Amino acid sequence: MGIRAAVARRFAVEGARVAVFDTNADAGRSIAEAIAADGGEACAEVCDVSQADQVSKAVAAVADRWQHIDALVNCAGIYDVAGFLEIDLANWNRVLGVDLTGTFLVWQAVARKMAVQGGGAIVCIASIQAHAVPLTQSMIDYLKRNEIIDPNADEEDIEGFLTRQVAAKDAYEFYCLLRRESESPKLARKRAAARRKSKNGKATRK
Repeated sequence: MGIRAAVARRFAVEGARVAVFDTNADAGRSIAEAIAADGGEACAEVCDVSQADQVSKAVAAVADRWQHIDALVNCAGIYDVAGFLEIDLANWNRVLGVDLTGTFLVWQAVARKMAVQGGGAIVCIASIQAHAVPLTQSMIDYLKRNEIIDPNADEEDIEGFLTRQVAAKDAYEFYCLLRRESESPKLARKRAAARRKSKNGKATRK
């Protein structure tokens, strides 16, 4: 089970209604159906996060469905497995489009809804593969393979930073932390007023 599915199911277990964005309709639907089979509530939206119009449409659909968006977990990410010298510009731009532009677009679209409704929490995470897009890891592999650098060199020293996989449990607990830190009497009143004005009076959490 990937990070996306694990995060979605963890939030559902905690009582959240969950929307899954995916370019593959069947993949997104399978996560939503698994949540429903466990007694949760979920939907899937077909969306390429690198495309602003698709992001706007998907976020609007979720807001219309549940009248409220309490949380966003940004964990979409891809990378190119080609060697550094074989990466072409189209694939490079695709990686940046999903991993960087996509994060920005979804973040901005959801944040606009949250600003109107009175608040929310956004968590951005990545798998351990995030350090492999593609410049760093493939360049290191190439340099080691051709003995331009010591093949036994510590990659952590070469890269200059450490990477750590964030589990679904971490994502949910960080969301809870953000909500606690951002809570205030003023925000609580604003959030309650926004919910009273919603069409059916329901929030995205049960």
